Amino acid sequence: GGSTISLADGLRRAGHNGNILQAYDFYFVGKKAWELRMADQGPYPRDGNALPTIKRMMEAYLDLVTFNQGDFLQCPVPDAPIEICFVDISKTPALNDHIIKNYFTKLIPGHSIVVQQDYFFRSPPWDIATMDILGDYFEVLSFTDVNSAIFLNTKQIDEHAIEISSSKHFSKAVFLDRIRAASVHWPFAAQKAQLYLALLEVEMAEGVIESATDIKAEMHGYTAEDVYKALDFS
Repeated sequence: GGSTISLADGLRRAGHNGNILQAYDFYFVGKKAWELRMADQGPYPRDGNALPTIKRMMEAYLDLVTFNQGDFLQCPVPDAPIEICFVDISKTPALNDHIIKNYFTKLIPGHSIVVQQDYFFRSPPWDIATMDILGDYFEVLSFTDVNSAIFLNTKQIDEHAIEISSSKHFSKAVFLDRIRAASVHWPFAAQKAQLYLALLEVEMAEGVIESATDIKAEMHGYTAEDVYKALDFS
């Protein structure tokens, strides 16, 4: 709900009204996560459903938001064009494909922006690969030092874009090539380090290495040990 309430507050401050935002989530919280982050909101709900609590926390903005609870692949897709697409849900290649086919196609070229929330935070490799593959359709607008990257949609997402970015083309080689290519766009060492960690995630998923410190491969001068030292990982 953090991104939803931030967007809703911005809309409210700008004087907008009406049901503008679409939010998607299971809205399920595990007991440990509740105790860590939401204990001040009352006892843990027996079924783990956090949506009633989130709605209570967002009471001042409920007229602006539609909460779509459940499997994102089964949720209704909005008909209207999308001005801001804030992505924090592409946890699998199938979800990523769904976003490109049903949400990116509703972006307005020259106007709409995409925020990849965890681009620089151990991002799934397909997030990074997708934005690099679709480089002719987006340009970098801004970024945080770590965590998020913001892109402007510059060209209509068409059937060709859907095809070339489909997960059916994904492989270890594609991920490695695309993540390395993407790294040249970002100025900060911490950003490159996070992309490097995404590379290591690919290696670990393939069973090539058991942990991120098992290899010495370099990308722009960064070794696994350099990355862990820079990010203060133990």
